[in-house]
Amino acid sequence: TGALETFRLLTNLRSGDGPAFTFLLVGQMGLLSSIARQPTLDERLAVKTLVRGFTADETARYVRHRTAAAGTDRDLFTDEALQKLHSLAGGVARRINRLADLALVVGFAGAAPQIGPDQLDAVHQELVTLGGD
Repeated sequence: TGALETFRLLTNLRSGDGPAFTFLLVGQMGLLSSIARQPTLDERLAVKTLVRGFTADETARYVRHRTAAAGTDRDLFTDEALQKLHSLAGGVARRINRLADLALVVGFAGAAPQIGPDQLDAVHQELVTLGGD
C-alpha cells in the first residue's frame, strides 16, 4: 500500500552512521502479511512480534485495574463473570473493554450491585445478534 511505501522510504533516511529514526509500527494481524508482501520493507524490520491475548487471570487483573483507575473501590464483576468475560472475549483487550462496558451499562440500568455471567451472556448475545462482533 501507499502508506507502507512511504514508511519504507522514511527508513532510508540516515543520521551519521545509523538510521535517523527508530520506528515502532503497531497494527492488526493483516499488517504482518502486508509487510511480508513488500520484501524491501520486510528486510528493514529488526523485530516483528504478535501480542497474545490475555490469560483468564490477566483478564481479571486487567478489568480490576481498569475499574479501580475509573474510581471504584469494589469489585464490579463477580469472579464467575470475569471468567465468562475472558471466555467470550478470547482474551482480546478490545473485546474485553466492549463487553465489560456494555455489561456495566446494563447492570447500572438494572441497578445490579455486581455484574454476573448472565449479564455478560445477554450483552454478548445482543452483540452477536446485531452483528457487532
